[in-house]
Amino acid sequence: MASRVLQAGTQLALADVKAHGKERLKEINQHARTKKKSRVAQKLAALERSINDQEEGSTKRKRPTAAAVVSHSLT
Repeated sequence: MASRVLQAGTQLALADVKAHGKERLKEINQHARTKKKSRVAQKLAALERSINDQEEGSTKRKRPTAAAVVSHSLT
């Protein structure tokens, strides 16, 4: 009897851990997708700015890459 109770309790605890792990994984993946989208948007905006600057400036400057224009912040 006691072993059945212990086994049932262990199964419930494992189910709780598994459910919590799935929720945490969803949060991590959502955060990664959001971060990637914002990085892509930043690089695209920087590239558009540099193209516009070059078109307006009409000087023979080398256009910087988007990675060089975007400031990298640790967040």
